[in-house]
Amino acid sequence: MSNRWLTNWLAADIRLRMLGIIGAGALMALIMWQFWLRPVQHTSQRLDRQMQEQLSRYRQRLEALRRLPSLAMLEQQSAELSEQFVAQDGPHFSLPALLAASGGELEHWQPDENGGELAITLRWQQFTDLLDYLKTLRPAVSIPAVTLKGQSPWLHLLIQLNYEI
Repeated sequence: MSNRWLTNWLAADIRLRMLGIIGAGALMALIMWQFWLRPVQHTSQRLDRQMQEQLSRYRQRLEALRRLPSLAMLEQQSAELSEQFVAQDGPHFSLPALLAASGGELEHWQPDENGGELAITLRWQQFTDLLDYLKTLRPAVSIPAVTLKGQSPWLHLLIQLNYEI
């Protein structure tokens, strides 16, 4: 059967054969454009748009960086702020420092994120030393609950501490 088609095609006029070859080539070109070149073209256009958007964002960020002060100026400002902070800053809460300042004996310490609960055995003079220590702390410490029990000379102190930020 295919032999008959080939014989008829070879017997046809040269113009008809040329028209057939040109038609088949055009059909192949159309199929290739539709299924291969067109998707590649769309992908290329999408990638070009993405590249332009990224380039625009890059230029905006670069301009924002150019508006920032220099590294030397930032380091100088940081040093000045650090000096001011150290000048304003007092000692931070430390349980060993509290025990050393008051001279009391620790019964228990239950810390939490805002402070904690402290139970300590001490004398009256040590109690005032403990309060003097707490007054020097930065950030400040508030005392929402205090329980003082016992008889002279030893007192049992239960105190709730909250850091003020």
